[in-house]
Amino acid sequence: MVAVGLSAGLVAACRGPFSDEITIYWVTCPGLRDGLACSQPWQATGHRTFRASLERQEVLSWTEDEAVARRSTRCAVRDARNWSCPTPGGGREEMVDGRYRTSAGPGKGPWLIGQVPSHEWWQIKRGQEVRELAEW
Repeated sequence: MVAVGLSAGLVAACRGPFSDEITIYWVTCPGLRDGLACSQPWQATGHRTFRASLERQEVLSWTEDEAVARRSTRCAVRDARNWSCPTPGGGREEMVDGRYRTSAGPGKGPWLIGQVPSHEWWQIKRGQEVRELAEW
């Protein structure tokens, strides 16, 4: 699977062994998708915060609904905006210049989801009808 990263998420500074956190906001198109346009209003589907450790070469990630963070090990971490980790089944998840993407491994196909700025995600989440995402 390949996530289609349309724009960077919110970046916030953090202290300690982890230098930065990046929160990625996702939307899905319930209808037909053509680039940044959707035949039906986009739907806010969730967000995930990632915290990369250069020192430990690992990435923690979580959502507000999860009690425990997910730990990805055996990662190649350059900084919070650039890292890559293996996933079960031979895939990878990575952040490249602050844009998240994932692949589920050979022959799994695309994962049609959009990555949007936090303000646009909140507009959609609060019920504003959006059929075309802004480039960011």
